[in-house]
Amino acid sequence: MSEAADDLRSCAATMRREADAFEQRASALNLDTGLGWIAGATMEAQASLGAAVGDLVELRREGADLLVRAAVAIEDTGGVAAERVLGCPPGFGTAQGERTAWWGPRVPERNARLDAIASEIEALTRPEVLDIERSLTLPGIGAALSLLAPPAGLYAYWRACIDAFITEPQAGPYSADHGEEGEEAAEAAEAKETLDASRPASVAELIADCELVDTMGGQDKAVVDIAKVTTAAGEESWVITLPSTKDWVVFDGDTPAPNDLDAIAVLALLPGRASAFRKGVEEAVRRAGIPAGAPVLMVGFSLGGMLAADLARTGLGDVSVEGVVVAGAPIDTADDPPGVPVLSLVHEGDAVPALDLAPEGDGPLRVTVTDTVADGLRPHSSEGYAATAAARDADGSLSVPFARFLATDESTEVVHAQYQVTE
Repeated sequence: MSEAADDLRSCAATMRREADAFEQRASALNLDTGLGWIAGATMEAQASLGAAVGDLVELRREGADLLVRAAVAIEDTGGVAAERVLGCPPGFGTAQGERTAWWGPRVPERNARLDAIASEIEALTRPEVLDIERSLTLPGIGAALSLLAPPAGLYAYWRACIDAFITEPQAGPYSADHGEEGEEAAEAAEAKETLDASRPASVAELIADCELVDTMGGQDKAVVDIAKVTTAAGEESWVITLPSTKDWVVFDGDTPAPNDLDAIAVLALLPGRASAFRKGVEEAVRRAGIPAGAPVLMVGFSLGGMLAADLARTGLGDVSVEGVVVAGAPIDTADDPPGVPVLSLVHEGDAVPALDLAPEGDGPLRVTVTDTVADGLRPHSSEGYAATAAARDADGSLSVPFARFLATDESTEVVHAQYQVTE
């Protein structure tokens, strides 16, 4: 085999590896951003980019096939030098730089088979990603965000101040009233029945309960589940499960649920101040009558995870937060509370955990599990994170730090009580 043929086969192998890498990145594109008014434009851009990457992958593989065919043709010519047959492929370089195409200038020694291959390469469709780069879609989004950033920031700060300093939440026992009877009320009733019977024996089951409190509350209220866990020996502990963001209204009024964008803004822009959501959770804990110093495990998905971690850092009344389990939550901008085990689950393709612009990582007692979401599930969903936790905790190692809060045997009693918070 000639040196030129070896070079072409090496180049073809590189192109195939690049095609595989592009394809893997494209499959990780997440179209479910949940970013309100900009979501439509973002999804359109991602869909176009996904199609362009697909074209690029096909182009790379087709080009690699042509390079292999060229290598075979070179061998059939008896080892004609690469610079006299094909010129220099990308990355091989030329001293004079006079070639306008990577297969080089035409030379008399090129045989008919190489001529045909060169013609096929010239006819390859240009990848559409170049058209996207020249279109107004992505630059337009960037320009809009740049122009809107100052007023949007002031608006978010204003909303955060109203939520932290003016809004007074109402907290009390959960009511199943969802206005008119219908599908929403039926789903809430079914979720409550399931939650009341829940006996979490693993971190996966703890995360699964996050979906239930979200369903029970909807946009009408934030539902906080407080479960009392009592072992056969009489040892008591509590598990507090917080809901995620259910109110995404930006400009058109506000819904009664305090687990909204304002709560996110307070956590991000007013560190140290309590949002209406946090105040309501604190009141629910007081109403639950948890004894001072009692051990508590905080569990939350998305915004619920953000607040769970914040309460663990800054304190939750007289109770002792001794564990945190979160999924899909940006909690990396502050140190973990001393001596408290923290489990954080992050999905590749989930943009929410990256909103704090801080790298995920492990701490003295923190374990961060990064994984892909199971097929058929959305990266940012409590259902998806529960499935990931179940798969990664098959040996029970992730659940060990939280064993005192889990119903690992039939003698352990679990009693649930739900509280609702409204603005």
